[in-house]
Amino acid sequence: MLEDRVLFVVDCQNLYYGSKEEFVKDKRVSFGRLRYWLYKRCKPSSMHSLACVALSSGTIKRLVEYLERAGYEVTQKISRNCGDNTISNTDIDAKASVEIISRIDNFDRLIMASGDSDFIPVYQYCKNKGKRVEVVCFRSSFNRDLLQVVDSVTFLGSEVTYPHEEERGSTGGTS
Repeated sequence: MLEDRVLFVVDCQNLYYGSKEEFVKDKRVSFGRLRYWLYKRCKPSSMHSLACVALSSGTIKRLVEYLERAGYEVTQKISRNCGDNTISNTDIDAKASVEIISRIDNFDRLIMASGDSDFIPVYQYCKNKGKRVEVVCFRSSFNRDLLQVVDSVTFLGSEVTYPHEEERGSTGGTS
């Protein structure tokens, strides 16, 4: 039997916003369910899961702990506050690309959970090295330019989500 070593990389922001657009406010991504769903679906001989996270320092700790418990190695970038209550863009996509390239000899198939076209150059690099490249994402966050580069695209649905509950302290009204 041929070895099928999978590197599974999750762009947490892309999936978070994709699920928000797809399901409005009803559901959120369960990264644990996503990892289980993918493993069951592709049955690799080995799978290394890497989650890429860029958040403010106040919210990142809980998410990182959750992702690690769900079986992910986490690479993170703390977003910078610009002083006017906006968060600056981070270089998490570049950091994810470097992680993928640095592991190029350790996988046969890259499965990227992101519909973001920013990863096209790294996909092309992987393909030039003889790797299979697959994308899983929500339809709402999918960039059609990916079709020219990747081997396959699978759209995610509610099987990798959980119902979003009202935040504590909410009055139950709409905002």
